[in-house]
Amino acid sequence: MNITPIPGSRIENRIVTLVVEPSEQTLAFLEFTLRSRGHRVVGCRNSAAAMEACKREKFQLALLDWNACHSSGIELCREIRALPHGLDTMILVCTEKAEPDALRLILNTGADDYLAKPFNDDFLSLRLNIAEQRARCRQEHRTLEERLRQSQKMEAIGRFAGGIAHDFNNLLTVIMGRTDLLLRMPVPQDRLQPNLQEISKTATRAAQLTRQLLAFSRQQVLQPEVLNLNAIVSDIDSMLQRLIGEDVSILKIFDHSLGRIKADASQIQQVIMNLALNARDAMPNGGVLTIETENVELTKSENFPDGEMPPGQYILLMVTDTGVGMDSATQSRIFEPFFTTKDPGKGTGLGLSTVYGIVKQSGGHITVITQPNKGASFRLYFPRIDPVPQTLQRERTQPPMNDGNGIETVLLVEEEPPILNLMSEVLAEQGYQVLKAHSPAEAVRLCKQHPSPINVVFTDVNSPDGHGMALIERIRGIRPAIKALLTSGYTGDALLEQRVHDREIMFLQKPFTPDQLLKNIQTLLGAPRTAVAEMWPAGM
Repeated sequence: MNITPIPGSRIENRIVTLVVEPSEQTLAFLEFTLRSRGHRVVGCRNSAAAMEACKREKFQLALLDWNACHSSGIELCREIRALPHGLDTMILVCTEKAEPDALRLILNTGADDYLAKPFNDDFLSLRLNIAEQRARCRQEHRTLEERLRQSQKMEAIGRFAGGIAHDFNNLLTVIMGRTDLLLRMPVPQDRLQPNLQEISKTATRAAQLTRQLLAFSRQQVLQPEVLNLNAIVSDIDSMLQRLIGEDVSILKIFDHSLGRIKADASQIQQVIMNLALNARDAMPNGGVLTIETENVELTKSENFPDGEMPPGQYILLMVTDTGVGMDSATQSRIFEPFFTTKDPGKGTGLGLSTVYGIVKQSGGHITVITQPNKGASFRLYFPRIDPVPQTLQRERTQPPMNDGNGIETVLLVEEEPPILNLMSEVLAEQGYQVLKAHSPAEAVRLCKQHPSPINVVFTDVNSPDGHGMALIERIRGIRPAIKALLTSGYTGDALLEQRVHDREIMFLQKPFTPDQLLKNIQTLLGAPRTAVAEMWPAGM
């Protein structure tokens, strides 16, 4: 398959050139020469027309006549350089004055080179070869600079978003937990019930927003498995149609020899649904949403807006709409969190940023091809997993539930007193003996001094004074038989993800409810240590 050229990439090297020449015959000659070399040419007879053209678009190369009408070529050169993107333009001044002083003046006032008139074919070809190479290098340099700035900005926003999600998830754990406890109280609550239920629903919506922030910042613990994208799209087909409405038709074009990818199935479903919702909003009067899959092979590295994609086998997922499209200014910001073109109250601005985060965390690349009033095509590339092993789907059977008969002991390590107290109350109510530690040092001390067995240690990944994983290793050095449950409001630790993916430990994502906490504790206690290694970590 041939990759569609992406603006600014190495694939598309066509130079856009401005020619300013008062002589109609010379202008026609230069336009013909440059177009025969593959340039896109904009010709002007005077400086006023040239400046209007420069305000409309960027030029990689400009040929300016010394005697351009109403302004010398030197003055026009200065005016172009003063434009926002003027420093990126390779400028050649065409002149009949080949004296050293004149040439020195040309170069000292902002031009990069000159072309001597009358034009000699060999000299013109040589000068254009040099100018084209320098223009391409300058364009690539500017593209790399912009990509680096965008990458740094997205990384900074991601860290900020992850930190916000961590704090909010701690707060939401308490809000959701206390609300659930109130809803379960065996007293008449006719007047309180509607309010409590509304609080619970609102907290759940807030938790969904924090999950979107974590997806953007790539700080989630994923559950990767070998997937067929055709099957993923088919599984949510009916849901997609309900989401986008009857006035939008869905066209699916599948490659039936499609290879496999390794990713989190629920996250990939979220990606497709977010892109479908984005497409629906771009087609207020209806249209066609096309979802395509295809095997793609790259024989050399390609530069994409979100980074370099190395050679290899990929699975391409394309989601294309026939909507309003986007201009370049909007396109440059679509993956920023909270950026939206919708009216206030109509969107969070997290849909496409979530897509970006999931794709990148899954080892993929994403780009968009769009123009105003010509729709948009989002193209997602995932590394292909070949040869595809015949994966046996293990049944995820629920282990026997423990009835909490009061003999099991759970060590809770949590720096936030509201969360620690909530978990302690929930577990104690079910008959567990609870040991509370506000710090890793206190947890280690309790493990050394407590006279009876401790069955489970429950700690935050980012525990105070130390990493949760390191704390578990220390505790297992004291009590090898102890089982462990990790939690976190966010995770940006590659080691943790590797350990969780190796199924050596269970993980519970914040915010969680009392029922989810109990279910995870009961799962750990209801199965032998070797069986825990076969379970996938439970989460939200």
